[in-house]
Amino acid sequence: MLCVKPMPHSELNRSLPEDQLHETGLEAVIHEVADFVKPKGGNNRGMYKLKPHLYDEYDTFFYHYTREELSKSEEEQRNRRKAAGLPECCPPPPLPKLSPAFRLLASLLQSDAALHVLRCVLERALDLRARAFSETQVHKWKGARVTNVLVDPATTIFVGCKNVPGRPVQYHNHTDDRREVEAIPCTALHLIGYAVRDEESGHYEFLAFAESAQRSGLLDLLQKLCSCARVEPHLPLAKWLLARLKALLGQPDEHAGDGDNMDTDQGQKASEDSADVEKSRRAKLAAERRAKLMDQMKAQMNKFISNNAVLFEETNTEVTAEEQELRPLYAGAALGVWGGGVPDPPRVCIMCQEEARVELNVEPLVLVAFVQQSTVLSRLRGVVSCPRDAYLAAGVGSQPHVSTCGHALHARCWRKYVDGVRDKEKIRPYRLRQPAAFDVEKREYLCPLCERLCNTALPLVPAPSLPPGSPPPLSEDTYNDSVELILRMRHQVSSEAVHVCTEYCEDIHCVARARSVGATSSETEEEPEPEPEVYSSTHAETVLSPELMAHFSASPSSQNQAFTLVEDFVRTMPLVCNSMETGGLVAIAALYRSTAYTVMSTNSVLQAEERPLLGELPSRHRDALQALIRLAAAMPSIWETPKHVSHHALCTLHALAKTSPLTHEVFGALVALVLTVPSLFCKPAGPARPTHLARQIALDAFRAEMTKALIALDVSACTSQPMEDQEEYKIPADLENLLPLMKELRRGNLQIEELSAPEVWEKLKRQCHTFLRCCCLFFHFLSDIIPPTELTVRDGDTWEVMCGYLNLPATFRELMDTPLARKKALEWSSYSNKWFRGDLKPEIVLDPGEPPRLVPLPDDFSELMNVMSEFSCPNSEREDSKFPTMCLVCGQILCSQSYCCQIEVSGRGGVTEHVGAVVAHAAQCGAGSGVFLRVRDCELLLLAAAAPSRGAMLPAPYLDTYGETDQVSHTQTYTV
Repeated sequence: MLCVKPMPHSELNRSLPEDQLHETGLEAVIHEVADFVKPKGGNNRGMYKLKPHLYDEYDTFFYHYTREELSKSEEEQRNRRKAAGLPECCPPPPLPKLSPAFRLLASLLQSDAALHVLRCVLERALDLRARAFSETQVHKWKGARVTNVLVDPATTIFVGCKNVPGRPVQYHNHTDDRREVEAIPCTALHLIGYAVRDEESGHYEFLAFAESAQRSGLLDLLQKLCSCARVEPHLPLAKWLLARLKALLGQPDEHAGDGDNMDTDQGQKASEDSADVEKSRRAKLAAERRAKLMDQMKAQMNKFISNNAVLFEETNTEVTAEEQELRPLYAGAALGVWGGGVPDPPRVCIMCQEEARVELNVEPLVLVAFVQQSTVLSRLRGVVSCPRDAYLAAGVGSQPHVSTCGHALHARCWRKYVDGVRDKEKIRPYRLRQPAAFDVEKREYLCPLCERLCNTALPLVPAPSLPPGSPPPLSEDTYNDSVELILRMRHQVSSEAVHVCTEYCEDIHCVARARSVGATSSETEEEPEPEPEVYSSTHAETVLSPELMAHFSASPSSQNQAFTLVEDFVRTMPLVCNSMETGGLVAIAALYRSTAYTVMSTNSVLQAEERPLLGELPSRHRDALQALIRLAAAMPSIWETPKHVSHHALCTLHALAKTSPLTHEVFGALVALVLTVPSLFCKPAGPARPTHLARQIALDAFRAEMTKALIALDVSACTSQPMEDQEEYKIPADLENLLPLMKELRRGNLQIEELSAPEVWEKLKRQCHTFLRCCCLFFHFLSDIIPPTELTVRDGDTWEVMCGYLNLPATFRELMDTPLARKKALEWSSYSNKWFRGDLKPEIVLDPGEPPRLVPLPDDFSELMNVMSEFSCPNSEREDSKFPTMCLVCGQILCSQSYCCQIEVSGRGGVTEHVGAVVAHAAQCGAGSGVFLRVRDCELLLLAAAAPSRGAMLPAPYLDTYGETDQVSHTQTYTV
């Protein structure tokens, strides 16, 4: 078995038969014949390799080999001999010494009958006119029927032989019993090799096969066979046999060495020389033909240029003045610019293979996408954000996430494909087939190209056109005064007027009229009227300064063809996320939350994989972010109900300006406000752009994030005392007011005498590092501004570089040590009563600074088993848990596969059902998904959906001493 390939311990153990005690005895002999090679990587297994000195004992025609194993083992042996500089053949191994009772069997092959058969086969191989010859007679002489074979304890004699391929062997013994056995594969050359090996061993003094072969003419036939091209694949073995026979006869062979180390003979040298000459001749002819073709192509090119000289004169390859003006717009800061105006490269529809561009007034394109609830970034399990909020709550919670494989289709091609899949699945219950990997009731399907799970289509929206001129300026004072005025004039509006019902009401659905005609109260309650939408609005645009209103003068763009796709995608998000509320407000809010959450998750992936921030992003992440951000930015210009977008703009502006930054995720509020601010006044507007208004919003959010760190960050370890011979430490001028401001924001609950201002500032910058990374990702795809070189390499995302790319202040004095910034920070501190009362925990409010990871496991599996032995079922005091299961996301231990811990949950359509503890925990901890470790079975359980649950089993991360995951016996010592 090891001659076929190196094998792991478990595969070897399964291949061997078991005894009565279910043991194979592998451990007793494996170290005598093989060496164990330890695994080098995490996913590799330890392999047993055959010891090198046993390579010569390889037998091509081992009885238990299948055809596939024979071919693989022979190829492996040839490769080993080639690497060792030996002839590429598989000579037979030395045979074991026969016992005295059967030692005369060694003379079987030197009998006249055997020599006659061998000579007959070799003669047919040399005779080109022989009709009864095939190559297998030389290489694999198989299926000979031998008749009248006398089996005697002392001798065995061939009486007659006839080649009948594929027929069983028949023989007679001294009791005249007849029986048929399957023909044993034999080889003419291989049989000669067996005889040579027996004579070389010296075990049988009566054996003289070499002399018999010379006397019968077999040696001359082998000599002729060595130069016969008819059996070219077997020439190395024939030459090896010829050399061994001549060595036994004492005849020197100048062109063949003795044993396995013989040199290539003269004929082989001549053939190799002729092959080299032929190869060089063909290479020369190919080079001449290639040069001739290149000359023809050059001549045709020159002819085409000369015939179209006017066309080439009109074609100007130099940079035009317009392009020269656009170049500065795509470099520099990502805020304070118009953004957009960048043409997208053409895409190819994976269904119809037509090339298309993402442009207006053309057939729209979509990306197959998958939307799901995710809790990967959640810092507090079980937290569910309000479905009507467009920003993220503190601790992130469970949020919608959008992903795509990057494959594009025409909208009509996508619709045709999805309809075909759904029609095909309608008749699926009437067929005897395997269950599908997707659920059409959840709008799921597979990507036509890569078969990735999808449940929606993400429309591709072109970048907005570039307006003339530069963006209007906006000062910080004007922005803050305008925000105060807008929020002061904010009010709530109902979407429907109050209706007074009377018995004479003409409304057919009126309750009063229904009662007047004798309807019962139960009938009227069956169809409740939809609740009217209550949204926020403001009329402050009439009193605001023209400096601010200049940012709202853009006209909406016409994208009527893509509106149906956009509306379908947006309204689908609450459904696929199992939201109980629907409507325009909820759908728009889910879109903006998913945009912020997808940016944050992409940043975590880049951090976990140690990739540069804005370098070569993986295509699926780049396509998802670009399409999603462009779609969300275009919502103010294409959504038919501007009041929905205006409501979220006002609510998010109030959350950012008038609530504590510790009660929500600041980056989520920034994304929602920048994308909805064009519709702030409930009017049709243009798309969201990274203008100076967006810069002021980003600056306000940056200060809110810094204020949150100043209030909640633990800086007790940031102390530094000067050395004895060191001069008195002086605080840098830029950080003089840092510690007093922190003490004031914390309402005096901070001892600043021993704190080091530079160390505190460095810790504050590390806390805001993730916020700046997410901002760079978001505004890069919103503005299409080329990032600086530092952000395209690893570890280039420094504080100064990111602040420069975002056009934000990088020093404490410019950021927080201004009268307006101090006023805002103190105002945010006054809103943070929940924090000072202890209702908010630091691990929920503060950013962890590193991507989320699974819970750490002990290196030794026995330690984990000891921990599991102390676990008992929480609902059963008498019995222990048979299948304790650990959640690798939060570390909680559950009682799996037991009726005692079943929980009743609401499934699809509001129907309640009983599920196990693992499925119920996955719904709460991972929004239906989870990674669990079944400890006693030593395997992983992956759950992918809540109801009905789908999952898979994988080997556990624990390996035994052989580098394998044992799925049967767990008595080995396991390590991670």
